[in-house]
Amino acid sequence: MVAVSLDPLDMVGTVVFMLLAMAVSMLLGRVLEGLNRRAFALELELHRDARTDALTGLDNRRAVQERAPLELKRAHRRAYPSRSSFATSTISRTSTIATDEAGDAVLRSVAATLRATVRETDLLGRWGGEEFLAVLVDADAGHAADVAERMRANIAATPVAGVPEPPTISIGVSTRPRVESVADVWEALLKEADTHLYRAKSAGRNRVVTLLDAPDRL
Repeated sequence: MVAVSLDPLDMVGTVVFMLLAMAVSMLLGRVLEGLNRRAFALELELHRDARTDALTGLDNRRAVQERAPLELKRAHRRAYPSRSSFATSTISRTSTIATDEAGDAVLRSVAATLRATVRETDLLGRWGGEEFLAVLVDADAGHAADVAERMRANIAATPVAGVPEPPTISIGVSTRPRVESVADVWEALLKEADTHLYRAKSAGRNRVVTLLDAPDRL
């Protein structure tokens, strides 16, 4: 047996080196973990910002176009006889606003009122300019019409600071009892809602038009 003796200073140096190496490794691990978390949070924030309307805080058009077909697919999977309808409402502000600041205030107020009127499960977004779109999940024609009328009434009853009169909205409602082809139904709902919105505006604004109200069905 050959005994190998180590210099005490060498032993201390070796231990200190190992401890420092472990400490640095742990520190680097925590730094990398923190960087990864911040990068992930930043990515989520950028994703959210890209799909959120900055003025109203609602989903923007891009987000609605992404999420609405998913809701249609879910409606198709849940197609029970009493819960197979899907409705959309396209909403347009119609009041005359004197300044951009007042116009922004009206849009924010309208968005907040609409969000408070629909259910949490419903999809609501700013479709563009002064238009909003609501996808009413599992809503038949009667329920969709009732929700649209509550939207109209709530907007008309909500004053906006700096605006002489509360804004008004015109609403077009479209409904499909069943979802067969998501792409076809989505386009048909949008087209029909837009047609009914045009009729609501032409009839004097501040009103709701559904399929039953359309001239060709009277």
